[in-house]
Amino acid sequence: MAALLRRARRSSTGDHDLLLATDSHGTTTASFVSISTLFAWTFGSGAVFWRIWPAVLMHTLFATGVTVVSLRTQMVVAISNVMLTVLGVVIGFVISYRVSCGYDQYWMGRTAWSNVVKNIQTLSRLIWFHVPLRLTPKTPQELAQPVAPPRSKEEAETVMGEKRVALELLEGFATSLKHHLRGEQGIYYDDLYDLVKPLHEHPHNITSKSPNAADRPWLARGKSGNGPLIPPITAYGSVSISRTVSSSSRSVRPALLPASSQHSPSLIDRVSADLIPFAASIRGFFNIFRSNEISDTQPGIDIVNHAGVQRQWATGVPVLGRKGRARGNENLPVEIIRLLSDWFAILEERMTVPGTSLGAMIEYVAALEDSLAAAERTLTTPLPFVYAVHIRTVWIYLFFLPFQLVAQFSWYTIPGVALASFIYLGFLSAGDEIGQPFGYDENDLDLDLICRDMIHADLSRLKETPGVNVFLGQHEAMPHDAPAQAAADLLEM
Repeated sequence: MAALLRRARRSSTGDHDLLLATDSHGTTTASFVSISTLFAWTFGSGAVFWRIWPAVLMHTLFATGVTVVSLRTQMVVAISNVMLTVLGVVIGFVISYRVSCGYDQYWMGRTAWSNVVKNIQTLSRLIWFHVPLRLTPKTPQELAQPVAPPRSKEEAETVMGEKRVALELLEGFATSLKHHLRGEQGIYYDDLYDLVKPLHEHPHNITSKSPNAADRPWLARGKSGNGPLIPPITAYGSVSISRTVSSSSRSVRPALLPASSQHSPSLIDRVSADLIPFAASIRGFFNIFRSNEISDTQPGIDIVNHAGVQRQWATGVPVLGRKGRARGNENLPVEIIRLLSDWFAILEERMTVPGTSLGAMIEYVAALEDSLAAAERTLTTPLPFVYAVHIRTVWIYLFFLPFQLVAQFSWYTIPGVALASFIYLGFLSAGDEIGQPFGYDENDLDLDLICRDMIHADLSRLKETPGVNVFLGQHEAMPHDAPAQAAADLLEM
């Protein structure tokens, strides 16, 4: 009977059935990780095993040699296990410190992006609903009337065009921040180019070897001060201008790069060289075969410019197994913030936006700068060298481990050392893996999901939301009682 009553409940309009507040079991399950087998957890593509397997293999082979010498010859290699206890305490502190530092950086990166989402949502709402559809202050006649008559349709469309460009720049801020943190410079990405129309004819570190550079003559002017100026948002304000510029830009724009790198790291690329003894010698050997891959690298452009955050065996580029932390020599998020600040200055000159709303907008632009600084702080703060040196004491511990176990464990020393090296080196590698969470690894933050399914989706819905200061173009002329009617509609809901 209760079930029938619940099903009979309908909304106040009588058009929709109301859903239950909870399911029949009273709980809702949210899965944050995939349910996998032990094999997948250990050897999956995102597992730490693929970063440490050469180091684990080397320590296991060394333990095998020690065990064979001890059990098959008359040589005595066993030593007291007192060092095992003493060094074990130190190694525990070292591993705990490395993991906690890595997670702190991971959490700081996630916090920075959470603030980006929050600040963009709030700032976009203020822009959409609190910027009046006027290009000049209210006249004395308008101030004398309880409900001011609307301005012309052309004026409303101009302001709405500016609002839409501002919202696109806010989405472009998040998208450009994603590429900036990944070391991908320029605006020529399929998820960014159409969002930053005021930057289309601005030089962005493009060289003659860039795709279709011959089709963009303005790029040859360089950054000597003679290059094109960045037009303000108001230059793209009206619908007609926006459409004209957008169509002209598409006619000459280059082939855009994908939003995310399509590179799949090889088995060697995943290896963490910091945990391998004598890694410098091995790296020099592989440089002979990989030197041709970096011969075309341009000064000032990171080798991971268009390939994302990758790992390379080379000198002068990110070391094998260490994700790139290089900050590009241009900063598109900062340029977008400057464009928004310039538009707010224009709104201030127009005296159309109340000081309470305009001050809040400027405050949230400053908050976006804080989030940018926090993300860059996470990106450019690796583990201090003095601590990195002491972390390598794990090598010493694993080196002496088979000498201390062979007398008691005999042949079981080999799997014991393999397991110990997998656990200890795995924790160290995991701390290094999550310490820079802006790349393409499975353990990194899903920045594409944040930009696409959170920020883009919210802004797309906002652009279709009506309001007192919103003109969506459904009618040829704005009704005189639009603000009063909107208020009445809100009260009736």
